[in-house]
Amino acid sequence: MVAKNATTESDDRGCGRASRIVLRGLTILEHLANSREGLNVAQLAAFTGLHRSSVYRYLSALMEQEYVVRSDDSCYELGPRVLELATIVLERTDVRQLARSALIRLCEETEATVHLSQLNGSEVVYLDKVETSRTLPLHSRIGGRAPSYCTGVGKALLAHLHPEQLELILARLELNAFTDNTIVERGQLRRELASIRDVGYAVDSGEHEEGIHCVAAPVFDYKGEVVVAISVTDIKRKIQGNEDWYARMVKRAADEISHRLGYRGRK
Repeated sequence: MVAKNATTESDDRGCGRASRIVLRGLTILEHLANSREGLNVAQLAAFTGLHRSSVYRYLSALMEQEYVVRSDDSCYELGPRVLELATIVLERTDVRQLARSALIRLCEETEATVHLSQLNGSEVVYLDKVETSRTLPLHSRIGGRAPSYCTGVGKALLAHLHPEQLELILARLELNAFTDNTIVERGQLRRELASIRDVGYAVDSGEHEEGIHCVAAPVFDYKGEVVVAISVTDIKRKIQGNEDWYARMVKRAADEISHRLGYRGRK
């Protein structure tokens, strides 16, 4: 029995040491990933708290497997093996599946219908929809389309495009009125989008469907690009006056999905 315990303790110590080694190697990779121009051994030692000789040993092992390459005589950067693994992950990433649990939780917390949408030209496409037990008179359906300029998800997506992309879309938009609240003047729409960028969420105040309000937030990928948007939708009297609370809830869910997509802040 004593011998068995001793063996188990030895294994545990060995596993603990192996875990520390792996974590230190990953820490070095993360520091290199956050550096645009590469880092030298001295810089990595300062960032990680490791001795320079230890850093060099880690770098040598990582270089052998092409996770790290030497950019010049003194600096190191991420190697092609990291890109290969990242590509595999991205190819397997289904944003709808990845976002599903966050959408369900948001629906349960707000007791409102939740949408996941993507920009396609000047329109939004509904990728997913989670409904409450209450039936709302909504036209949205999975696979359906809606104008971007008068929907919460659409405005959240437009607001976070690169300026040149946004201008291309705005140039071909026909701003038709769906309700009395629809924005049909380009200058007003541009001001609205600028405000959305500042606050981090968009509001559709019955602009697409009469009496239906929604609050939406953008979702970003690992490159800091907006890829989809999510929203909570309900009748006017439920959301109006409570927009701040709905905004906090939808932004929290959007941040969670962004994090799963590798987002670490806009670059």
